[in-house]
Amino acid sequence: MRNLDTKIKILIDNLDRKKELLRQIESITEKQEMFFTTLKGEDRDYMLGEAVKEKQNIIDELMKIDEAFLSTFKTFNGELNENRDIYAAEIEKMKKKIKEVTDIDVRIRVREERNRRIFTEVRLENQNRIKGLKASKDYILKQYEKNSKF
Repeated sequence: MRNLDTKIKILIDNLDRKKELLRQIESITEKQEMFFTTLKGEDRDYMLGEAVKEKQNIIDELMKIDEAFLSTFKTFNGELNENRDIYAAEIEKMKKKIKEVTDIDVRIRVREERNRRIFTEVRLENQNRIKGLKASKDYILKQYEKNSKF
């Protein structure tokens, strides 16, 4: 039983750490939205790149936590089910933490989708601006050629 108590504690600690890391990702994702709306050009690109690197490091750590959680859970899942009544409070605590983690994950996904839409709009604006600059350049070049003939 003591071994089971230790494993349950490890799972709960993993869920707490995962929740903390997801909150960090949520915060970075909020910053990315701000970068899209307030920064321009190279400043925006640099800050977005830094945010992506930071998020990737956290995601790598999250994957390790998920692997550890599943590995630990697999080692005693049957034993936990056999002692469900004894560990009812701990099971409920884990369920609550899993729900909290899931809620944060959903919020991140919604914000990521919003950021994706903003990115698409910014990219289209840039493409249109570049087309406009190219059209202006072509017009000026034609005018120059036309005036050079005189």
